[in-house]
Amino acid sequence: MKKKFVFIIIIGIFVFILDSCFSTEHYVIKNIDVFGVKLLNNTEEDLNKHFEIIEDTLKNRLGFLIFGKTEYIYGHLPSLFHECYATTVPKQLDNSIDINSLELILDKDIIFEGNIIKKNTSLWNHPLLKEYQWYYEYPYEYPRLGYSVVIGFNENFYDKVSLSSANYRITISCTTTDSYKLSKTINLFIIL
Repeated sequence: MKKKFVFIIIIGIFVFILDSCFSTEHYVIKNIDVFGVKLLNNTEEDLNKHFEIIEDTLKNRLGFLIFGKTEYIYGHLPSLFHECYATTVPKQLDNSIDINSLELILDKDIIFEGNIIKKNTSLWNHPLLKEYQWYYEYPYEYPRLGYSVVIGFNENFYDKVSLSSANYRITISCTTTDSYKLSKTINLFIIL
């Protein structure tokens, strides 16, 4: 009886150690950062997009990086061992940004094909502008699990839009696929 009890304890400890080494860590997007961006290789067919973050003046194009900040929610069980050096713990992102929920709002009026689009109107969802949307999503795993999307408008948009060169307050709002609402406001000088 004593041998069975010791054997069950050893099996239990072994399973606990294995579970703590191989359990999946789960992350969710809980906040966003937003940056103005310039596309360095400006062809929509190029699958290897490269962007430069712009912190002061956006020139010629409207482009924005929405960076999903992730938080660890659960997965790795506490154990006697803080790390399993022989293994990599799998990671999983349990939500993402719902592209259909995006809003891009400027604090000044713009003119598009002779129509005035009032300030504080979502440009991303505006019926006149929807066909000019452009976005590029990319999940990543290093240095930690995350998700980002770059949004902007295609080349035809810029032939039809008029914006005054000025400082703009830009608000980007979105909802994650698990219905968490996020919003961030930045200030940039825009020259088109």
